[in-house]
Amino acid sequence: MAITPGTPQGVFPDIVKVNSKGDAQGYPTDGQFYLLTIRVTSPGSYLSGVEGIYRWVRTDQVLLPSSVIYPPGITVEEEDIQAKAEMKGSQDFARTVALDYLTRNYPNAGYEKLKPEDIVISVKDTGGPSGGMIFTLAVIELLTKENLLEGRSVAGTGTIAEDGTIGGIGGIEEKLVAAQRAGVDLFLAPKENCSELSSIPKGITVAAVGTLDEAVAALSSKRPKGCDSLGA
Repeated sequence: MAITPGTPQGVFPDIVKVNSKGDAQGYPTDGQFYLLTIRVTSPGSYLSGVEGIYRWVRTDQVLLPSSVIYPPGITVEEEDIQAKAEMKGSQDFARTVALDYLTRNYPNAGYEKLKPEDIVISVKDTGGPSGGMIFTLAVIELLTKENLLEGRSVAGTGTIAEDGTIGGIGGIEEKLVAAQRAGVDLFLAPKENCSELSSIPKGITVAAVGTLDEAVAALSSKRPKGCDSLGA
């Protein structure tokens, strides 16, 4: 099976937005958060020898045994259902975690009155849980006057848990390649994945984050802590 970089998707204004029928107020954004994906060949798919060699010599693609990614015997249909369920879960967690963050950090601002359904997160043709962190940050950026992006293009990847923990994902290097192609300034990487990064493209700052608070701090920092700082 082959893993290749996907096409980055900017979350504003179409993927993350306020529900026009809800009580949330959105604020203008002058930068962009990018949702990153990878393309993975379907379970049970076959690569010919020629195609395998072509993909092997490309520096932006990885060849792995199917068992590394997919459970034994899983069908295309089963994988699609699971991926969509994981994506929905990441969106649900993002809304809940973002509102909890806003309520904690902006007391008496009315965020405690908002409901998760006041925020719309809609992504087509994408599955999996790895967009959780970016969704959460995008909701925070959208619902506050504070400008976290400051005109920058920021990408990142990582799951989000109910307690704000950011978890590792697959295909970190392929996603970094996709971020470079999108002209990203800052890349937020889960600490769990730092050991998998063999190189960092020129022009991108990689920040290592393990919690939502650390991700917000990285956005606000002039020199965010990178993966190389973890062993210090």
